Amino acid sequence: MRYPKEQNIYGYKYKVKLDENLIENKNAIGLFQSKPRLISIQKGLDSDTGQRTYLHECVHGVLHRLGVDILISNEINEIITEGVSNFIVDEKKNILKILNQKK
Repeated sequence: MRYPKEQNIYGYKYKVKLDENLIENKNAIGLFQSKPRLISIQKGLDSDTGQRTYLHECVHGVLHRLGVDILISNEINEIITEGVSNFIVDEKKNILKILNQKK
């Protein structure tokens, strides 16, 4: 799967990188880091898992930029990011249809 080299989240650019050892080193398939501004994705994920993981990490970025991440527990943060990212992937056809509409 291909990812953008950078992701803009509310005016901040986050570098996106594939990591061959993310599972080994961090026991994760995706990781959002505010400092440095970085989204890491495990290399070699299938398309569906890659989409969900990439969006999951982007939602972490949105919550961080809004300042919500410091107001909620890690468990609630994960529930929100997982729910939103899965909704986007599951409903991408409908979402794209709406976004591509002309007036």
